[in-house]
Amino acid sequence: MQELAEGALRYSVSMRVMGGTGDALDAASLRGAPEDALTEALRACEALSEPELMESVVEEFRFTLCPGCRSQTRADPANASTVRRPARGGVQ
Repeated sequence: MQELAEGALRYSVSMRVMGGTGDALDAASLRGAPEDALTEALRACEALSEPELMESVVEEFRFTLCPGCRSQTRADPANASTVRRPARGGVQ
């Protein structure tokens, strides 16, 4: 990480990561017995702590990038080029 000089060009990147299982409460699931659907959703959350629950729902990140890092991020957003992959047939 490098420090950006005062007044230097910088780029702001925001990222929002949202979790889900596809089992969202919707109008169809609430038509029959809404209390049952809500009770089931709440029961699924009971085993999680508040931080775990919040992390599993949504996380927001904000980064400030220099022009070089912006170019690198645009070319490889997941930074996949730096990930070490296991050799074929083995574990690294």
